[in-house]
Amino acid sequence: MVRINEIENMPFTVNHIEFDNEMLFIETDEVFWINEEQVSRFLVSPVGLKKFFADPERMKDVNERKNKIRTRIQKVPFTELEISINPSFEGKSHWIFSSS
Repeated sequence: MVRINEIENMPFTVNHIEFDNEMLFIETDEVFWINEEQVSRFLVSPVGLKKFFADPERMKDVNERKNKIRTRIQKVPFTELEISINPSFEGKSHWIFSSS
């Protein structure tokens, strides 16, 4: 199974979002080579990314209205400000979206 974090820092365009047995998948316009296999469907597991893609309005926008999401994801450390607000973030990172 290929996970979305395997295309970290690579621009991609989401054209379909789907739930299947409590698992969330996205399909992309792009085809990526991962482990010598062509892939355009990814399992979304990081919590922040899953919340973003599983939003019912976002799913409707992509699946029914046919609006695509052009983005890329990055794993970044929490900022000093975020750590000052929540000290448990010290030494941890999280996923963010970037326009591409």
